[in-house]
Amino acid sequence: SPKSGTHEETIRAAKEAMIPLAKRTAEIGCKLGLYNHGGWAGMPENLVSVCKALRAEGHDHVGIVYNWHHGHDRINEWEDDLNLMKPFLHCLNLNGMNTGAQPKILALGKGKHEKEMLKVLLQSRYEGPVGILDHQNHLDAEKSLRANLDGLKKLITKLR
Repeated sequence: SPKSGTHEETIRAAKEAMIPLAKRTAEIGCKLGLYNHGGWAGMPENLVSVCKALRAEGHDHVGIVYNWHHGHDRINEWEDDLNLMKPFLHCLNLNGMNTGAQPKILALGKGKHEKEMLKVLLQSRYEGPVGILDHQNHLDAEKSLRANLDGLKKLITKLR
């Protein structure tokens, strides 16, 4: 996340910062995923701009790992954000979604917005990987992941 500059300058600075990692991941045959962890670097338009800048220099393995749990402030823009990011998505990590991140980590199917967000995802015909994360340290990982899988199953059933 560059601290200052015009849009073009911040994109260039972010690209330059990522080039060593882009080169190293290419050398070892891996993809490089820019991860939306909040702030400037978590904004879909910035993630896409940095991907485009890196790909323009031949780093075609660079993409985005987008996490719903870091996008609570983007719920209303989800469809536009997805359409923008879709060509660059390496993976989309799902999460229960409530306005204002109340709470930030929530099992799928327990929030207010993920049903509609999932509907948008299905309508987009996105065919890439989808993940669920265990960010609930107070729960056994198996229970947390099972709750997400069960919630996803119920959401998909409702959408059919």
